[in-house]
Amino acid sequence: MNKIIKELFANIFIALLMMFFTMENVSANGNYYTTLEGKAKAGNLNAQLDFGKMQMNLGNYDSSYHWLMKAAEKGSPEAQYFIGMFYKSGRGVHMDMRKSAYWMEKAARGGYTIAQNDISAFYLDGEGVVQSCEKANYWLSKSLESHYVLAYLNKGNSYMTGKCSEKNTTKAAYWYDKASEKSNSQAQYNLGMLYLLGDGVEKNESKARGYFYKSCKNGYADSCQYAN
Repeated sequence: MNKIIKELFANIFIALLMMFFTMENVSANGNYYTTLEGKAKAGNLNAQLDFGKMQMNLGNYDSSYHWLMKAAEKGSPEAQYFIGMFYKSGRGVHMDMRKSAYWMEKAARGGYTIAQNDISAFYLDGEGVVQSCEKANYWLSKSLESHYVLAYLNKGNSYMTGKCSEKNTTKAAYWYDKASEKSNSQAQYNLGMLYLLGDGVEKNESKARGYFYKSCKNGYADSCQYAN
């Protein structure tokens, strides 16, 4: 399960960018590009953030890092998060888990929900930081306050594995169900397995198949063999 979360970290970088900053109506050669670049060079924080994300979307990672770092140094939690992801993924810079954790935690302290969830995972596994269940649980609880779907999933995982928490599959099922309601395919798969095995919930093969079907439909390939 932790392996899946780590793989998710590696693949989430560009997906997150597209979620926060779509480029469908922006031409790299258009007036918007020129205007935004000018504002970024003039020191406008929001322009530096948006221009950095634009450069990332265009695959210009060195330029993206440059502008996002400027915004991050001025205190933008979103930019700080992306800098953390640069160091996590190794895009545009050498992979450095300590630097990733540093910027991720700054973003978390700034109230950035996704960063709060992600730095929790760093503390859970001791990646780039000294392992700390106290800090892992603290940051996860902050992310849960914002009802972030991956925080629901990770809370379920903590009860499922017993890592930094009691092992309690009934409580795991509760949090997986909350993530499932937000269409998280991994939570749907995990919940399907609990119903299939009768672990933490009353055994119900019909419900299990229903969750496997939803998970498969949402792109989680491991569920598809159980969906019929």
